[in-house]
Amino acid sequence: MAKPKEKVDLRPVLQPLSAAEIQSELPGGTACDFSSGGQLLLVAGASDSVAKVNGRIVHFTAQGPAPVDSSGGFFTGGNFTISVGRTVDDPIAGGQGTSWEGRIALTDRARDGAHRELEGIWRCAAPTAVIVRTQP
Repeated sequence: MAKPKEKVDLRPVLQPLSAAEIQSELPGGTACDFSSGGQLLLVAGASDSVAKVNGRIVHFTAQGPAPVDSSGGFFTGGNFTISVGRTVDDPIAGGQGTSWEGRIALTDRARDGAHRELEGIWRCAAPTAVIVRTQP
């Protein structure tokens, strides 16, 4: 008798970005970021954004009239889209910059819209793992 096939999860996976990856991929610094479980998953700069999807660094372009702001953002890169939004209106007290509880959704357009959502923190107007230094 044949064994039943196990279901394979084809949803895309966001993986943590390291400080070195952020610095090499976004040397101009960051404007906003999304983290979950204390791990940085998306970093948005002024003209470029970066996430690690399925083990690969993917550059994303912000879309819309106000591409990235404190309410969130919508990003496209390769076969993927990312949507970030606040889930509450009131910011979290303390910390650098302004932070809100939020949700991120990653969709793989090449896999019939397979997607994954995570709860976390959306933070804007504060440096994250990148510190831009100027020469004297």
